[in-house]
Amino acid sequence: MELEDSNGKIVVPQSPAEVDQMIDRLGRDLDHCILSEGELFIQAAGSAPGMIVQYGDPSGHYEAAQMLPPETVKELFAAFFQNDDSWRTRVGYTRIGGGSTSSGAPGSGADRGRVAGQQEKSLKDSLLDSVKREIGHNVSGMVRRGIRGAFRKFK
Repeated sequence: MELEDSNGKIVVPQSPAEVDQMIDRLGRDLDHCILSEGELFIQAAGSAPGMIVQYGDPSGHYEAAQMLPPETVKELFAAFFQNDDSWRTRVGYTRIGGGSTSSGAPGSGADRGRVAGQQEKSLKDSLLDSVKREIGHNVSGMVRRGIRGAFRKFK
């Protein structure tokens, strides 16, 4: 099993506590981390209070249906580390790039986010898309409020 941080440093974790320590660094000095075993991986990005979690296996690439608190992320990573498949069912996952909610439903083969002949979104790209949507929504609201305020002054 390997644990990789966003700086490219790879370690072989000896305990779930070691994995927890890396998750605690997310949003501070790390952007994301990936815990992998062969073709199977789970990765997280973001910071408290909400983190994005994704996983990939030979059936495809999936993302948690909602942002998760750090404690839940730690539980998922600990279960993965201990080869306990409950991490797949503790939260709902959605197939990235289409498909439906899944807990490991079969699909086409994957190699760390790449499906044969088709590129899946990386965790970084997914996170950036989420941030862009949120910023766009916030900016639109600010512009609407600014325009309303300007019209109120001229009434």
